[in-house]
Amino acid sequence: MVNRGKRMIARAIVLVVAAVALFFASDLAVPQSAAAYPFWAQETAPAT
Repeated sequence: MVNRGKRMIARAIVLVVAAVALFFASDLAVPQSAAAYPFWAQETAPAT
């Protein structure tokens, strides 16, 4: 019974670590377009 609980906790921790790693990996692999155009560059851009 105790072994089963430890296994479930370990699986949950691995799942959380994998989710966080995937989040950061996707952030590095596919950066948001807002990163290329900071808010200050958009505000000071000349009107066209």
